[in-house]
Amino acid sequence: MERKVKTFMRIKSINDEIKADENFQLAVNIHCKMILNEFDRKKLFYKFIFSNNRFIISTITASVYYSQEDASLSEVSRQCLKTGMVSLNTVSSLLTLFKVSGRIRVCNSNKDRRKKIYMMTEKGIEDTLCLLNTMTPSLKSIFPESLKGERLSGFDLPFFFKRYTEIHESSVFLINLVKDVEVFIAKDSGHMVLINIYMLGIRNENSKDTISSIAKRCGISRTHLRSMILDAESRGLLLLESKSNKVIVYKKFFSMFNSYMAYYFSFFYYGMEGISEKNNQL
Repeated sequence: MERKVKTFMRIKSINDEIKADENFQLAVNIHCKMILNEFDRKKLFYKFIFSNNRFIISTITASVYYSQEDASLSEVSRQCLKTGMVSLNTVSSLLTLFKVSGRIRVCNSNKDRRKKIYMMTEKGIEDTLCLLNTMTPSLKSIFPESLKGERLSGFDLPFFFKRYTEIHESSVFLINLVKDVEVFIAKDSGHMVLINIYMLGIRNENSKDTISSIAKRCGISRTHLRSMILDAESRGLLLLESKSNKVIVYKKFFSMFNSYMAYYFSFFYYGMEGISEKNNQL
C-alpha cells in the first residue's frame, strides 16, 4: 500500500508541475502534431491499441519483457487480469495480434518447455520507440534540464519500463483520474479522437467540423464516432449540430483534455525518471 501511495503521489506531483508550466500548451501542440503524423503511418495498428484496455495490455507486455529474464505470456496475462481492467479474451487477442504482425516472437522456455516466453522483435521495439518519441520533444519543452536528448533509443527502454511498471502495479490508471475521459479512451482510436477534436477546437473555423472528416482522420466509422460524440454531448463537452452534422467544441472539453494530457505526460515522465536514475549512476 505504501508503494502505491508513493507512486500516485509522485505522478500527482509531476502532473501539477506540468499543468503549471508556461510551456504546457506548447508541449500539447507538439505532441498532437507528432502523433498525427505517426498515426497516419500505422493507422490500423494504432486505432486498435489506442483504447484504454488494449493500451494497458501493450504497456504491460513491454514492461514484463524489460523487467524479467524469461518474459512469459502467462505473466503478461496474470498482470493484466490483476488490474481488473481487461478480460482474458482481450489479452489473448492482442498478444495474438502482436505475434502475427511480427511485433513479438514466441517460443518455449529452455528452463520449462511448458512455458511460452516471448521476445520483442525489431519491429515491436521500433513501434514502441516511435510512440514514446512523440512525447519526448513535448516533455523537453517543460523539463529541459532533466531531458537531455530529443529521442529515446533502444538502450533506454529497459530503464524506462522497469520504472513504468510501477504505475500499473500500483493500480494507477489514467481512465480513473480524469472525469469524462472514458467517453473517448475506452473506445477504439480514443486518443486520436481526443487529439483531432482538440485540434479542431483551436483552429479559427468557429470550432466546427463534420463527423465524416473526423472519423476518416481517426480511422474509425462514423457510427463509432457518433456514439462517442453523443455521449460527450450529454456531458456538456461537445455539441453535434443535427442538420449539418458538424461538431462544436465547448470549453469544458478543453478543460478535460488538458487534464488528460497533463496526466498522459506525467505517466511518460515517470518512466523517464528511470532513465535519469540510470544516467546519474554512470
